[in-house]
Amino acid sequence: MVTVTSTGPGTGCLVSDGTRRLWADTTPEKGGEGAGWRPHDLLAAALASCLVIQLRMFAAQEQIPLTGVVVKVDIDRSVPGRSVFRKDVEFSGDALTVGDRQRLRAMGGGCPVQNTLSVRLEFVLADPAGAGQA
Repeated sequence: MVTVTSTGPGTGCLVSDGTRRLWADTTPEKGGEGAGWRPHDLLAAALASCLVIQLRMFAAQEQIPLTGVVVKVDIDRSVPGRSVFRKDVEFSGDALTVGDRQRLRAMGGGCPVQNTLSVRLEFVLADPAGAGQA
């Protein structure tokens, strides 16, 4: 579970999974200090890192001579009610064949995070014991 805690009077917050930590904030033009990752950038990072991990695991399993992967993700929210995740995937490896690249591209169509984002989402606010009772 991830826990996010406000760290002062501003919008900055500490994100932790109990072991690792990072800072999140919004941009100065939105009232923040820009002192950490923007929440939408964290979402893009989750998608990109999941895809890199999946591609590396697939390449190792299939003995594809992949030496590196770069995934860039941009989220376009310019149309109300729609979010488009644009992915740019680059493979490196001097011994990669056209066939290897095609197989990797086919695997780049999705990963567990993309699968999670592709289904109907529900958001539930936990009700601490007794908080909703008079």
